[in-house]
Amino acid sequence: MTLQREILPDTTRFLTRVCVGREHLLQATKIVNHTFEYLLAVGAKRFDIGVVAYVAMSDHYHLVVHDFAGRMPAFTEWFNAQLARSLNCVRGRWGSMWEGEQPNQPEIADGEKVLDKMAYTLANPTLSGLVAESATWVGARSGVGAMGRERVIPRPRGVAYFDRGSLPEEAVLQLIVPPLLAHLGPEEVSQRLREAVAKMEAEKQRDMAAQGRRFMGARRVGALSWRRRATTPLPRGRWRVVKPLVLASSIRDRELVLRRIRHFRAAYAVARSALLRGERQVFPPGTYWLRVHLGVPTQPS
Repeated sequence: MTLQREILPDTTRFLTRVCVGREHLLQATKIVNHTFEYLLAVGAKRFDIGVVAYVAMSDHYHLVVHDFAGRMPAFTEWFNAQLARSLNCVRGRWGSMWEGEQPNQPEIADGEKVLDKMAYTLANPTLSGLVAESATWVGARSGVGAMGRERVIPRPRGVAYFDRGSLPEEAVLQLIVPPLLAHLGPEEVSQRLREAVAKMEAEKQRDMAAQGRRFMGARRVGALSWRRRATTPLPRGRWRVVKPLVLASSIRDRELVLRRIRHFRAAYAVARSALLRGERQVFPPGTYWLRVHLGVPTQPS
């Protein structure tokens, strides 16, 4: 049995999901970008998720989000399923769209690390060696200066999946300032984010020049087939499956969250063992599946 995940409200997380076989199933087109952002907006409102930053690469996506209500598993399940079904309809394909590995959704413990992951998300097209400036990326991507702004996104037209569904006619996508950075305000967060993205891009540009390599460029990226697969090698062995539980800028912040998670898992194991013996138990805060699907009582968060 995999270790139980602790799902608490008011946590900021960094989400990554990879397409099956690293195929380019998110290869950017107008309808793919539109579908990604529309479903993100609908899912965020439905499950009380605050969208901080996002990027859709050809074979994976990154999201930085704030989970206000502790409904992250429901959000990711819905979003991934809706995205797979709608894009399968667009592509004329069947079968799974996502790798079957365990979710990679580490909690972000402090404001500096939130800003770092926001910058990493937005700079990802450059860090992947595709475009020299990530603002020219052809896929769905949140803007550096879009904090606090709203966009109304209509339901995609011309896709049979949406024509026969019951999703809303339009959805509002708003980028929020993450609570861990709320003391800075939207303008300062945008400015610091702009500087962090520019720094990451400059470092990558220097590395590429030193190696005698060139960026692929937006035009060539946009011309690639969605049937293509990523070819860059991945780590093997135990490093392939290591997924951090916590992202923090300091050892102290990281250890505080890890200690909380260890306490949760210990309390959960005790309560689960007692439940299997037929004893009624109150599970620790952060219990998700048993609370949602079986209605076990939990302590308040």
